Amino acid sequence: MNTWIKQLPNQGIWLALAGYSGGLIFSAALPATHHLLNHPFILSVALILSLYITSKRHSLPLWPIIAALCFTLGFGAYAISIRPPAATTDLSEFINNQFVTITATVLRVEPQQGRWRMDVSMENIASRQRSAQAVGTLRVQVGRKQKGQAEPSPRTNAILPGDHITFRAKLRKPRRYGLPGEFNYPEHLARSHIYTTAFVEQEESIVRLAQQTEPSFRCHIERWRTALGDQVSAYYPPRDAAYLLSLTLGQKSRFSAEQREQLANYGISHLFSISGLHLGLIAALIYLLLNRLYRSSEQLMLWLPAQIAVPLLTLPPLLLYLSISGSALPTVRATLLTCITVAAMISYRATPPLTLLALIATAILTYDPLALFSASFQLSFAGVGALIYCLANKKSDTNSVVDKWLIVPLTATIIATIATTPIALCHFHTFAPAGVLCNIIAIPLIGVLTVPLALFATSILPALPQLSFVLFDGCLWLVTSTLKLSSWLAQGPMAGTFIYLCPTQHGALILFALAVLTFYVHQRRRALLLLGASVVMFTTPYFYAAPAPLELTPFSVGQGESLLLRLGKQKCYLIDGGGFYNQSFDVGKQLLAPALGSLGIKHFDAVILSHDHPDHRKGLIHILAHFNVDQFWSSIPVKQLHWSLQKVLKEQNIPTRLFTANWTNIALESEAQLDIFVPPDDRAKMNDRSLVVLARYKNDGILLTGDLEHHGVTQLLDAPLLSPVTALKLPHHGSRRSRPRALVHETQAKITIASVGFNNSYHFPHPETIAAVDENQAILIRTDRDGTIRLESFGEGWHRQPLAQP
Repeated sequence: MNTWIKQLPNQGIWLALAGYSGGLIFSAALPATHHLLNHPFILSVALILSLYITSKRHSLPLWPIIAALCFTLGFGAYAISIRPPAATTDLSEFINNQFVTITATVLRVEPQQGRWRMDVSMENIASRQRSAQAVGTLRVQVGRKQKGQAEPSPRTNAILPGDHITFRAKLRKPRRYGLPGEFNYPEHLARSHIYTTAFVEQEESIVRLAQQTEPSFRCHIERWRTALGDQVSAYYPPRDAAYLLSLTLGQKSRFSAEQREQLANYGISHLFSISGLHLGLIAALIYLLLNRLYRSSEQLMLWLPAQIAVPLLTLPPLLLYLSISGSALPTVRATLLTCITVAAMISYRATPPLTLLALIATAILTYDPLALFSASFQLSFAGVGALIYCLANKKSDTNSVVDKWLIVPLTATIIATIATTPIALCHFHTFAPAGVLCNIIAIPLIGVLTVPLALFATSILPALPQLSFVLFDGCLWLVTSTLKLSSWLAQGPMAGTFIYLCPTQHGALILFALAVLTFYVHQRRRALLLLGASVVMFTTPYFYAAPAPLELTPFSVGQGESLLLRLGKQKCYLIDGGGFYNQSFDVGKQLLAPALGSLGIKHFDAVILSHDHPDHRKGLIHILAHFNVDQFWSSIPVKQLHWSLQKVLKEQNIPTRLFTANWTNIALESEAQLDIFVPPDDRAKMNDRSLVVLARYKNDGILLTGDLEHHGVTQLLDAPLLSPVTALKLPHHGSRRSRPRALVHETQAKITIASVGFNNSYHFPHPETIAAVDENQAILIRTDRDGTIRLESFGEGWHRQPLAQP
């Protein structure tokens, strides 16, 4: 015990970090409505008391009690962080799809391509029924794209942080769609203490009021950042301004989707956001400059030694840079590491670097528990931890110029890439084979040259704008050169690609990365064990039990439709891909592809398009481009499809199959049966020409009806159904115009499915449709309420398996 307590500063911090992180992860794994999340402190007290009593009776060591204490602290911290604080106003009665009037103070303005958003501190909220004081932070999206409008309305620079404003908007509570592998947007907003969002379609509807209080210092910083960004974006095109402002002010939101994908494919995205690398380079430059100036003064050297004074003088510029750059988490981590290192230098206390890193991680998670689940936290600490571990355990015997300026940087880049690639794949699903080579070029050009030059240009912009823009032009030339060289490297087999894996395989890649790093430091026995575990984990999904002979998974993709149909291990079909009419949000890339990867789906025997409407077509584009697809099935000739479908089918060389009117049987080698129906009236509107799928195994059959309306359903019922139907996907998202009563009565289905978006403006499924389902005593599965549910049949009834909830 005494020996362990003496080692507590080094070992104890790792134990505390592991226990606290374990509590956070366990709490996050529970459903949001789990009763334990409502009583975190009761659980914590009960566990600690039980451990204390056990230790008294059985002489339990101290470390299990510390681990359990930190675990319960982490559990309670997550439960508290994910919910609005008690002081925050409950806005649930105002979230009813009606306009409310809000009075607030602007905290932050974040420009985006074609639109912008702001975070505001609420003061008052009013609806038609009542008015009340409001406390809390609200995220407001401004400039939604209108029908017939090529692009959303851009910001006109009228609103700045600190402004007192009033506006009308509709409130919305952030929620997940309910898909496996989905990005947790509510958790992401909760990190900024935002639990409600709002939408304002036009900036002109925001009215600035008289200023009531003097803006805070932080607010002045934000105003300066916003005004500076507006000045640069007014001078340069949006694409160029995005590069400059991401490097100087950390405004990554200005990047277009195309720019983000380009940087990810080159593996240099981290260089175009304010990161620990930037701060480290700036700290080194400041330190070298101050050290030279300080040592040139004999009086200063006699007053205070340079090894104490110079590190202290380096901190204020770094803290100022941290403030103006937006306080990104990697920069906070690097700043804390610098501060602790300076403190250790001043106190002449030697502390292991990994222990310092664990201390910083614990401090950040204590202040911001939800940071554990963010990509920036995981990538930052994985990269730095790997560098410390490898470079500290393998010392180079040579100290030549080549070794110092070429071998060491190259080795560091490779180590950081190996450590962060599994995490980047888990969060972003992108792999850049040319990343190491691109970073060798980009780090000197962007990190060493462009960032200091851009910061200097930013600092002199108010006083010398002409010179500043000349320097910015130089920065853009460096950026353009870097991108051209990276583009040349990232071609052919070195080109970036999307990879979608299941959670088990992601874990296997993490073990593989650990195996490579431990092998590098000559711990070969441990490396072989990790490698063996990695191989076992990666191959495990291939030995999972075969899917049911008839299996359907309706994905919760909002107000759209996407269905996964599997006939045992033999056949796998994706029917439609969801999509939104007026939004640039890519359902296929952001929702559907991660869900398919999470389920272990990599190959489709056919991708089926029921009809060519955006809410069924858009999500298929990314799937067709990045998954292995044998055929594309449709009832519409290829030349009549939307141009985006034609393009991807041609680029990927995917064979197409055109189905004609009435029933067509698909020959299968199993007991399952698959039939396709096309309404014979080819002059009907698009919905009534939806391709229908009927799948059967023994006594169970499922009918997937696309968006058929009255005329289409009539044609379907007039053609005899070729097998019994026990599960029915309601046509047109549950519309009453699709003859739901006749269809449900004719099929006598016991399970019905409505693919609908939460709080959709069409009010689907319609009450008449719900009544028809109830009259038939059938179960209604709604994707907006139930999320993604897998239906399985072995021929004698359906079994439901929830996969993800909203």
